[in-house]
Amino acid sequence: MAHDVFISYSSKDKTIANAVCATLEKHEIRCWIAPRDVPPGLQYAAALVSAINDCKVFVLVFSKGSNASGQVLREVEEAVDNGIPIIPLRIEDFEPTEAMRFYIKSLHWLDAMTPPLEQHLGKLVASVQALLSIGAEEQPPPVAETVIEAPVKKRWPLPAWSTALLVLAGVVIVGGVGSWVISQLGSSTDSTTPTDTASPTEVTSIGEVVDKPPDVTSTPDEGNDWRPLSFMIPNPQLWKTSGEISYTAVEPGSYDAFAWSTEIVEGDLTVSLDLESPGYESSGCVIVYGGGIEHSYGSLIFCVEWDFYTLEKHTTYHDGENFVSYSPSNIDFADEALAVTIEIQGDVASMFVNGQKVLSTFFDTEEISGWGRIGLHKKSWISPEITFSNIKIKTPSEIDQELSTQVVEDFECELDTGSQANYYPIQSPFIYHSINVDGEISSHEEWADAPCVDFRLHYSINVTNPNFQRARWWVQNDGQDLFFLVRVSKEMAVRGVFINYWWPEYTGTWAHSDGVYARINGENFDHGEWDEMQWHEDKDLDPPGTVDVEANSTEDGEFYWFEVKRALNSGDSYDWVFEPGQKYGANPYDSVMIGMESDDGTFLRYIQLELGEP
Repeated sequence: MAHDVFISYSSKDKTIANAVCATLEKHEIRCWIAPRDVPPGLQYAAALVSAINDCKVFVLVFSKGSNASGQVLREVEEAVDNGIPIIPLRIEDFEPTEAMRFYIKSLHWLDAMTPPLEQHLGKLVASVQALLSIGAEEQPPPVAETVIEAPVKKRWPLPAWSTALLVLAGVVIVGGVGSWVISQLGSSTDSTTPTDTASPTEVTSIGEVVDKPPDVTSTPDEGNDWRPLSFMIPNPQLWKTSGEISYTAVEPGSYDAFAWSTEIVEGDLTVSLDLESPGYESSGCVIVYGGGIEHSYGSLIFCVEWDFYTLEKHTTYHDGENFVSYSPSNIDFADEALAVTIEIQGDVASMFVNGQKVLSTFFDTEEISGWGRIGLHKKSWISPEITFSNIKIKTPSEIDQELSTQVVEDFECELDTGSQANYYPIQSPFIYHSINVDGEISSHEEWADAPCVDFRLHYSINVTNPNFQRARWWVQNDGQDLFFLVRVSKEMAVRGVFINYWWPEYTGTWAHSDGVYARINGENFDHGEWDEMQWHEDKDLDPPGTVDVEANSTEDGEFYWFEVKRALNSGDSYDWVFEPGQKYGANPYDSVMIGMESDDGTFLRYIQLELGEP
């Protein structure tokens, strides 16, 4: 695809990078952004190098994530080597690493750290247009190379684009006319941050990539979001098929056997399949985020073997350094088919065999690409054939996708990876609009200002499931009330969610503690006076208090949703007293706890809550 701009970013900043891309393309500036524009079948690194070499302007979305990303640094280095103008768009206030500073220290920066993002994107559009106009009027002269074996790299005249950026910076800094121009640019952008709406793709029999809308008629199980996966067979001599979604890797030869999904997947997912083999010592592997051409960097490889379960990265050929996790097994493939489920949520990868969790571990999201194809893999040295059948996939539901576009288009949810002992800091921004406490996202405006966090909630009592669960929280306040929105997976038998507070005077007695509960059955509780064993409801105390909680819950195919409102200062002597501009939960005997309760126990997390003010 012909393009003008290459957008470099960390995967943690994908939402903002998509907004940058959409804004530039709205102004008829053609962009190249991964993974959208990576051609199927082409190695990821090769696609990046080619796209950088072919661009006229390089936009760097600079943040904490991109500052620490080796991949982003390599992209910047490639742009510098090719003499391509670089525009750093700084979205977070971080000093560049020494390696990054080497390449960008002398460049003019565009700061986009303060909302609204749209006004900064207007300045970015103006900067890019200025550089492109120079490229149209003053093409670089041909470069004479004495070594003809290497391809000639583009070398743009440094004075031209540097001068343009300096002139543009002068226009922005000087008042009057400069301010008017920028305001006009800012007002021309859409007030809603655009998102990437690229449709799924399908590879035809002749290798052409065509747009294909989501297939809503091919759900294998009624009432859920599973859909079948179909695969291309690169080497038919190594495979035989029986049925629409059954693929058998035959007796080995000199090559590993690979089959690749026709669908490209991205982000969180769950893959389910059956493995079957006539021999005892057999093995089958599933590749997630593969490149479509044997092993590729950035993929995860889940293998079920007669003696081990393994999770590897990049390739199965290594000296041990690519193992992410493994555990012993004792499988006789000849006895029965194995039901295998692979699940990826955030930075956690898990594998289940016949309903039992056999692997679960964290992985480095900077090292794993997070997008690509699903691969079926049989190692060449394994003798018995292996059959992969009933292969299906489940990705976040339409409700979750709507959430991503409506709530997180200006913010990417943070991922909590800390221990329970650490108090996780979260801000509750001050809002000027109303919240409809109906248990769902009623409008884009309602929760667009609130940062969200995928909390790691640790178990406390009577737990039979793994040692932590994920739940996504949003928190905000309007100076009068505290609001929070919670999304919890329906894989757990969730009863409700809560937020508790013990203030500094608390010394183990009943007073100076408060709890707010919202349950899925519609019951809401206003608790107080924790006695080290249980809470007591405000209305049952002496003198009686009042129930100062407003909450509602809803559910969809995958999640429970809770929306809760509670006054910062209700006037009830049993309730907390919060003030905008203050922090809570960081001092001795001053604790804020969030969590959820389920049939399997209570999962909780200590946080530090900072209340925004006007």
